Amino acid sequence: MKKPFKQLVLSSFILISSFIITYIAYAESKTLLPQGENRINSTDINSENKTDINYANESKKVIEQTALIDKNLEIKEREIAELSTYLEDIRNRKTEFESQTNVYKIELTTFGSQLPLPDVDTKLLEKAYMSSQAAVAKLTTDISKLREKNEQLKQGEQIAYEQKMGNDKFLIELKHKGGIENNITSKDAKQQIQPKQDIKSAEPPLAPDQQQSVSFEKQLALGKYGDPQQRAALEQRIDIERQHIEEQKLLEKQKVVDEQKIAEEQKTVLRQLQIRLRYLQTAITKQMLLMQSTHAIINGQIPVLEDIGGKYKTLVGELEVRIRDSKKAELLTRKTNPLTQGTWKRMGEDIRELLSIATSIFELESWKNSFSFLWLSGLHKLISFIVILLIFSIITIRFKILLKRICYSSPHLENRYWSRTVLEIFGRNLLLSAVTAFFYLCIKFKLFFSYSIVGNLIVEILMILIFILWTIYFLENIQKRYPVVPVKELILFLKTLNMVAVIYILLGSALKSDSSIVIGYRLLCEIIFYGWLIYFLKKLMPEMIHYCERKNKTIQMIPIFYKNGVVLAAITGIVLELLGYGTLAFYWYISWGKTVVVIMWSGLIIGASGEWMPAGIHTPPHTDNAHIHLHAKNSFSVLWLIKNISFIVLFFLVTIALMLSWASSDFVFPWLYKILTFKFLVGSMSFSISSIAQAIMILVITHFFARAWRNFFQQHLLGDSGLDHGLQESMTTITVYAIWIFGIFTSLIVFGLNTTTLTVAFGALSIGIGFGLQNIVSNFISGIILL
Repeated sequence: MKKPFKQLVLSSFILISSFIITYIAYAESKTLLPQGENRINSTDINSENKTDINYANESKKVIEQTALIDKNLEIKEREIAELSTYLEDIRNRKTEFESQTNVYKIELTTFGSQLPLPDVDTKLLEKAYMSSQAAVAKLTTDISKLREKNEQLKQGEQIAYEQKMGNDKFLIELKHKGGIENNITSKDAKQQIQPKQDIKSAEPPLAPDQQQSVSFEKQLALGKYGDPQQRAALEQRIDIERQHIEEQKLLEKQKVVDEQKIAEEQKTVLRQLQIRLRYLQTAITKQMLLMQSTHAIINGQIPVLEDIGGKYKTLVGELEVRIRDSKKAELLTRKTNPLTQGTWKRMGEDIRELLSIATSIFELESWKNSFSFLWLSGLHKLISFIVILLIFSIITIRFKILLKRICYSSPHLENRYWSRTVLEIFGRNLLLSAVTAFFYLCIKFKLFFSYSIVGNLIVEILMILIFILWTIYFLENIQKRYPVVPVKELILFLKTLNMVAVIYILLGSALKSDSSIVIGYRLLCEIIFYGWLIYFLKKLMPEMIHYCERKNKTIQMIPIFYKNGVVLAAITGIVLELLGYGTLAFYWYISWGKTVVVIMWSGLIIGASGEWMPAGIHTPPHTDNAHIHLHAKNSFSVLWLIKNISFIVLFFLVTIALMLSWASSDFVFPWLYKILTFKFLVGSMSFSISSIAQAIMILVITHFFARAWRNFFQQHLLGDSGLDHGLQESMTTITVYAIWIFGIFTSLIVFGLNTTTLTVAFGALSIGIGFGLQNIVSNFISGIILL
């Protein structure tokens, strides 16, 4: 048993000894490994990665900046091309601009020379006016375009200058940055080599033969204590170490080469960026030069166009005055009698002129000229006018439908014939009336287009159509109430009159006013109208006389007066035409037609307003409620006041409408203004019709405000106050008196009484109260106390 145990112990000792020797040999071999170089390698790898990342980011940023500069350079080249084209176009059109300005100057001279001539035809003046208006519109458009382009050039030049200054700063930064990058690159190369020298400085650097001798000494030392296998393993490890050192050296050399290559690439990228920036600076400088050249040319053209435009505007104002005066003078200007031989000889020439105008309508070239004229005058304005007109028409149609619904479904209009008639006539012709009013306002205030001859022609035709339709609708409603009137003949006559009037307006616009065709057509129409009038009166008069005899004997003379007046008006027109006052004859008939329409509408409005006004106070009998009686009385007084004011306003409006029927608005409104503002001097005080009307209006407003205040103050402010009824009445009465005192005082000042007069009047009133009106004042105050 002892021998196996000894063998076991011996074998265990040998195993343990072998393990210890092996561990010592392993530990000894670990000391031979270059641990510092391992650390250096890991550090070098991390630093190398960081450097590569920094270089990559920097290069990426530079590439992005280069791409952005290339994009800006492309944009600048496109802008330079556009500027060059625009500048070349302006330079090429310089001769055209000078010729156009010469045409404007010649036209101004020609039109200006026509103004002093006394016998210039109104049609020529209107054509000159239209041409001048179109020239003003075109010049205004051209000047606005040039100013807009000039402003764009100024802004572009400022932006280009700021961009150029920024690029200069960036170029300086790039140059400075290129020097810093070179320094950084050399420092990085030194820092990549320096760690190896520092780490090996812990032990003095050894030559390769010395390092080999050291390794051999270590091998010999190991050979003393190790077996041959350990020595072979150690030799193999030493060979691996040597190969690793050689590889590290190669990697370091490759790293230095790569760093130099990256530095060169970065320099190349920066150099390309600088070149692109210089190209961009050159393009910006060229763009600024082109802008300055274009700016100089535009600054030279704008004053010339502004001067011509100012002269045209002055000419337009003078032509407006001259056309208005010429139309007034034509009314009293005697022209050639249409029955004389000279006028009939011109008939052939006028017919040929009319045929040439009619054939030119169907020519394509005339339409091209018309559209080009519209384009020069502002086609975009015409399109805007059409769009707004459509919107306005749609709104008017909706309102027309609403009026029609009110006429046929409202219970308030069942027993009010004239009110329903007014709404029906107004509603049936509402769309055409609204369109005509829109056209008239656009022409009057020059909203969308400046040329007015075509617009005035359209407005005249539409107004004649509106007047005739009003009359037709009125006759249709009158026949339902007064069947004695032969409405069918009148309606047929009015429709024929509409067609005849439109033809005359078109002939008058195409030919001269003294043309034999215009004069002959007008005379023929006047003779036919007189014959039809005699026929109609013979048919109408017996029925009118019989109807008047049945109604009232006092109006038997009205039909005879009506017949003689109508016949006299028709004969007067023919006589004026034969005497050579054809324009005055046409104005005579047109004015009578307007007068008939005004009388028709005034009668309709008077009849409609009378249906809404009560005849008197209708208080229930045997009533003991004083408030109800007072309310009915006050309501009647207000309605009576409204009725009388409405009739006064209506009389004033009808008077103005009749004046406008026989005179132009340029004469009527200034004349009315002079009458209304004419001062009547009474001592040191001055009065006028307008001041009297304003004083009355202030009193009316005071009356309504006092009534509304009484109800509001008594019901809403004092209703829940808990005060006695008498105290509430007193406070309400005092406030109403205060309102009336303020209103009367204001109306007296507006009426024309100055403060000195009012002071004297109130002083006299105070003396009167002190001496003779003591009882009245005391009774007044007692009444308030009793309230």
